[in-house]
Amino acid sequence: MFQSLSKNHQDKIRTWLNNVPGIKGSLDDLDWVNKHNKKIYNYIKDTYTKKNSLKSHISTLGQVVKLLGNEKAYNEYSAESTAIQKQVSKQNKEQQTDPDRLNNFVCFDDIVKRRDEFGKRFEEAPNDNKLNLSHLLLSLYTYQPPLRQDWKDVLITEKKPPVNTDQNYLWKQKNDKYTLFLNHDKVTHAYGKAQFDLPDELNKIIDKSLERFPRKYVLSLIRNGEKPAGKQNFERLLTELFAPRRVSIDLLRSAYIIDKYNDKKMSLAQKEELAKKMRHSASTAEANYNKVDVDCETDAPPVQPLPPMQKVEVPPPEPRKYFNLKEYMAKYREEHKEELKQRRAEYYAKNKDKILRRKIIWNLNKSLNTMQPSAESIEKY
Repeated sequence: MFQSLSKNHQDKIRTWLNNVPGIKGSLDDLDWVNKHNKKIYNYIKDTYTKKNSLKSHISTLGQVVKLLGNEKAYNEYSAESTAIQKQVSKQNKEQQTDPDRLNNFVCFDDIVKRRDEFGKRFEEAPNDNKLNLSHLLLSLYTYQPPLRQDWKDVLITEKKPPVNTDQNYLWKQKNDKYTLFLNHDKVTHAYGKAQFDLPDELNKIIDKSLERFPRKYVLSLIRNGEKPAGKQNFERLLTELFAPRRVSIDLLRSAYIIDKYNDKKMSLAQKEELAKKMRHSASTAEANYNKVDVDCETDAPPVQPLPPMQKVEVPPPEPRKYFNLKEYMAKYREEHKEELKQRRAEYYAKNKDKILRRKIIWNLNKSLNTMQPSAESIEKY
């Protein structure tokens, strides 16, 4: 069943399995979703404050329990997700920003400034993978119309990628240009697959990033370039870029559109072209992203500056010390002289005949002065 679901549904199910306390199960058998649907619902309500995320998770929960035969639970979750969608639609028509989103909003100019701040820090510490990926992430969403979270698992290849797959690729061509093969995203079913040529400045940033941190994925784990960042690590890295504000990809997309739409000369055709590159419609951009209660020109929300880089003083390594058995034994014998003397005497008294017998044999085998033992020794030992 899991493999037949959309990638968006699959991502949410993985999130529940990894994060809802007290749940054990597997992706091969989703009965645990039905069994623990109330616990999953409570986790969703406690975790997601943004209406779109809340609606999306509840909708997925409803779809899964319906496939598992729980019609009653499906009806409850379906009704709730529909009600949330109506609230979102009403708010979108008014082009007002949700209060929580407004508290976390950052204008596009400030996003660019933060990108350049990370770029400068990356130049100062080129082996810092976190700075590297932070600068690259913001570059991917500012030098070109920003996509959704699709960069979280894009695989890098120097061969022309296939299109009959759900894997997304970044193809480095022989002319050193990069092309994104977007084989799957949230709207593939509506807009189909797409390819985007990256701008020259972004090509240079990616090359520099990969030079300092060679890896398989555009955005990978900080300590392991063989694995993609994935949804949770992607969101964690993004959240830290503007702390204490919790900036999301949705807010980055909104900031980009507000900045572009501030150009009063922007035509409807240009808006439709921009919408195409951002994988939505011009009407969606207008309703969902272009907010009238955000004034970035005269009243931009303040952004807390980055904390200064902490210079970590690394002490020089101490000379390696090796265990000296000879010194240890000499010290031990000196400190336990009387004890060892007593133990030797006790051992000799207990094993005198055996010791002397071995001594005679050794003398016969090794000594040049002993040809044969005495008659008394032969008789005794």
